[in-house]
Amino acid sequence: METPKCLCIAYLFNPMSFLTAIMQYTARQKGWALDDMVINTNVTSMKDRSEVVADAETGAYVDGFWLEGAAWECGG
Repeated sequence: METPKCLCIAYLFNPMSFLTAIMQYTARQKGWALDDMVINTNVTSMKDRSEVVADAETGAYVDGFWLEGAAWECGG
């Protein structure tokens, strides 16, 4: 099975199952215990999914999150 470089998590009926599968895949690949793993989210500076040119080193790139009542501050 091949995962896409970036997946829109909002399209999934059960997004937690995708995240669990990514954790299982990473645990098997690295030889880590699945019970010791946690989900860690890192926000990137990419504005569009087309900017993802390679697979993530570990885990997966996902998009499709919404932010309500606030906004990202893009600057720096």
